[in-house]
Amino acid sequence: MFILIESRLGRLLDFPVGDFLPYRRQPSRKGAFQGLPFCRHLPEVLVARLAIYHGLKKWDLLAVVAKRLTAWNPKDPGFFVELAYATGRAESIHAPHAILTRAAGLHPNDPTIQFNLACYEAQMGSLNRAKAHLKRATEIDAKFKLMALEDPDLEPLWASLAAE
Repeated sequence: MFILIESRLGRLLDFPVGDFLPYRRQPSRKGAFQGLPFCRHLPEVLVARLAIYHGLKKWDLLAVVAKRLTAWNPKDPGFFVELAYATGRAESIHAPHAILTRAAGLHPNDPTIQFNLACYEAQMGSLNRAKAHLKRATEIDAKFKLMALEDPDLEPLWASLAAE
């Protein structure tokens, strides 16, 4: 089975899915099994694995790969968003909040990070902070106004606005 993935480099990559699953076994000459090929740690391969693990809902594996990518390239805010998403599914709501708070310090003008922080703040009951992050996200990019109306994570915020 092959999968087409658009890489962060902007080109389509054609990968055999089995090559990027975590414990693929390859017989060696001695009859034992080897791990993945040496290229498994290349950034392009890790980006492909992000998409695969996300599709398979393998949150623990997605978190490991996203954490490695944030260490490799902390200038890409998307890796922090993926790490927060995976960590939230694998652990608790507080762990992704901490990841995104760190990411917001590195990327204060990234609207996706601000929007996701608004969602986590709303879920944790910190509605004033949620409003501040949502306001910041919509100042940076107006498309987040429409997204805010449809995101169920912001429901606690909707209720507080309706009460005002």
